Formats: sequence, structure tokens, C-alpha cells
Amino acid sequence: MTGRTPLPPRDQWQQWLETHPGQDRVSQGIEKVINLEKWGAEVLVLSADSANPGQMQEVVTQAAAHFGEINGIIHTAGLVDYYGIIRSRTGK
Repeated sequence: MTGRTPLPPRDQWQQWLETHPGQDRVSQGIEKVINLEKWGAEVLVLSADSANPGQMQEVVTQAAAHFGEINGIIHTAGLVDYYGIIRSRTGK
């Protein structure tokens, strides 16, 4: 998982959540990762600007070193997709 706003180190997450409001952007990011991991996901959290090719190449390099072969990347930032899920698209 990447984002422009870095999360604090994992060993500081509990303290962060105890000392910052739930509406805080960083708090929400920490909660999202915690929830994904509760569902069994293994999450590597990195900070990068997706518009910066050098930063994204570093993310790919670190992810490959951590997980092994990468078979796909999903970009989910931006506006809500009102056209529906990708598998229902017709190409128009």
C-alpha cells in the first residue's frame, strides 16, 4: 500500500491512535491497514507519489524484494468510479 502521506513506524501506531483523533488522515490510514491485516492480508506500507516514476520504481523494487514476483498492480486513488466495477465495462 502506498500513499504520499507516510505512516509512522508500526511500533508507534498504537500510541498515534491514542493521541490523535479518529478523523486524522494518518489515523485513518493506520486503521485501514490494521483492518486489512485482521482479514489476513500482509500489507507492506510505503510512501510514494504515484506521479513520480522514480518513487514508484523504488516501491516496485521494495515490494518485489519483500513478496517476490509481482503479477499486477492496482491503482485505486482518485475519484469514485461511477461507471461500475471494471469487469462490467464494455470498453466505451
